[in-house]
Amino acid sequence: MTFSLTSLFCGHLCLLVLCCVENGGAMQVISLSRFAVKGLGPDCLDEVCFEELGDTFPDDRRYALLESPTNPTQFDPQHPEWLHKDNFLCAFTAPELLARYVTEYSSTTEAGKRLLTVWKRDATDPRKREDPPLLGPVDLGTEYGRTELGQFFSHESGRTVECVSAQSQKHEHQFGNTRSGVRERGDTRTVHLINAATVRDVSEKLKLSHSLNPLRFRPNIVVDHLEPWSEFDLVGKTIQCESSGLQFDIISRTVRCAGVGIDPLDPEAGTLDIPKLLQENFPQHGPYLGVYAVVSSPGNIRLGDTLSLADEEYT
Repeated sequence: MTFSLTSLFCGHLCLLVLCCVENGGAMQVISLSRFAVKGLGPDCLDEVCFEELGDTFPDDRRYALLESPTNPTQFDPQHPEWLHKDNFLCAFTAPELLARYVTEYSSTTEAGKRLLTVWKRDATDPRKREDPPLLGPVDLGTEYGRTELGQFFSHESGRTVECVSAQSQKHEHQFGNTRSGVRERGDTRTVHLINAATVRDVSEKLKLSHSLNPLRFRPNIVVDHLEPWSEFDLVGKTIQCESSGLQFDIISRTVRCAGVGIDPLDPEAGTLDIPKLLQENFPQHGPYLGVYAVVSSPGNIRLGDTLSLADEEYT
């Protein structure tokens, strides 16, 4: 018998709890998360529809808090290009600050609104939020809403930041941490996948008092029923959702940075130097944990779905 992390939605936060499952079977989807604003918290989803090749989670990293650049042409909303994370107020540049907030994002196709609300994280129970909200809901689909968000975090951080997004009705530019999608397909959009068994293995090896939360690694998809670290063997291969025909090409491993040093659901637990700990305790893998994927065949994915290796490697 082994342990599985199962995703729950409670108090507007994604909570992961331990439950027992039997060994065996293909990898199972146990968590689906979208991070609408780069560096802010996740929204847990029950189902995601990928409508076209190269698609990603709806509005995932569609927005970002760009620190005022010395070069005003650094980001062009009409012709967006990938930028390194050190240009943004995000988990890499301000992990302690951004962990103080709980956020919730929702979009409505009919009304065309993309609403973000920001609360202060509860000081006594970090899994809860303090009412009333500090900001919002603000509509990030409007210039006014993006300006409000930029002004809020400029005040909170003491830096000058602006909320930016590509000027496109479709979500075609993602403020992701990796250039893998650009190198592989000429597209910034990727899907980040974490193996819960690998996270458990790291927790056990480090002899931590509390198991690491997979959401610390800011994944879109968490799977279980896979051997620890075997997700790295999927690089260069295609996996498929058995219920819908959705396929992902696994394009690269995920290099970790200081941005995952804080647990987003328990920031008071302290900071871990994850890249250093991985290199010291798992030198065969280096500072890597997780993999990046791109959608190679559209379809749906739901909590509880089974993913398996497709017959052929991608080319």
